[in-house]
Amino acid sequence: MVQKISIGHAKKSVDEVFINFFTENNFTYKDSLISSDATEEYLLYYSSDCQICFYFAEREFEVNCLFTKSQYANFPCIDKDSWLYFRELVLDYSDLSLEKLMETIPNHFISFEEQLANIKDILLTNYKTTILPNLYK
Repeated sequence: MVQKISIGHAKKSVDEVFINFFTENNFTYKDSLISSDATEEYLLYYSSDCQICFYFAEREFEVNCLFTKSQYANFPCIDKDSWLYFRELVLDYSDLSLEKLMETIPNHFISFEEQLANIKDILLTNYKTTILPNLYK
């Protein structure tokens, strides 16, 4: 059974999955926004180093996060130029052929929980060593 992303209830899931990451890196919840058609939700967290915005797109069944170094940036749906997808800060796709890029696309359904767990694994491994240095290039 496919679990629907529950717009309006994503904060609880993010807080549960990322509690240790948020605590260790001094992140605090700042704000949230639900799109006017109620198909996307954005959650903003900040620290002295940067802001993270988790977003949930019900239509695409996508969970992702973006980073900005600006403490004053608005939500990515409003202020797109200030934000970078976290995978851009971790992975270099520039040298990949179309075939190699296609291999990065999952060939099976990835649940909401799996997507959050994948993001958590990447953040835990790369936040201080790769994400922050690349964000401040």
